[in-house]
Amino acid sequence: MNRLRRVAFAAVLAASVAGCQSPTAPDETIGVDEFIDVSVSPDPVVADTSVDNKTYTVLVNDVTETRVYDWKASFAITARLNDMAGDDDLDLTFPVDLTAATFEVDQATGGIRNPPTGGEIEQHLATIVQSTGNRFAGISTSQTLTVDLWYDLPHLRKEGIIIATLSFKDADGLTFTRAYEVRIAP
Repeated sequence: MNRLRRVAFAAVLAASVAGCQSPTAPDETIGVDEFIDVSVSPDPVVADTSVDNKTYTVLVNDVTETRVYDWKASFAITARLNDMAGDDDLDLTFPVDLTAATFEVDQATGGIRNPPTGGEIEQHLATIVQSTGNRFAGISTSQTLTVDLWYDLPHLRKEGIIIATLSFKDADGLTFTRAYEVRIAP
């Protein structure tokens, strides 16, 4: 009975807090994901056994070991400034430059992020092998990066989640970042 009262109290509290929120203002802040569309091809990304002999080093029991990456994935990521990029509340000044692109890999199982245990961490190396450019001249412009990504995961399987982080700067020095996640197929 006490448990039922606690659940009922939590529900009433949540409803009263939700009722106190202010209505949506017409000049509400626009999120980066609303004016930058990101897509990846293929989606999900497909990885194969790495045959490039790319290596990384780890420290195991005070001994440095050199290991070969198990997996390699190649994909294209496209960023596009959509019509929202011209919104007066956003106040972007063109051109906008893509200033950095970073890529991480988290291990996953069934599309669910599955952090490693036991002290080992995910290892990865990403290289942009081709780019259509880094400058967005205006609304509805896009740029595509082709990426080779080598990685090794503690669970020893290839399934993972790539976190792509793209950094931008407009002509007036305004900086912003867009993160995007894509699955690596099992």
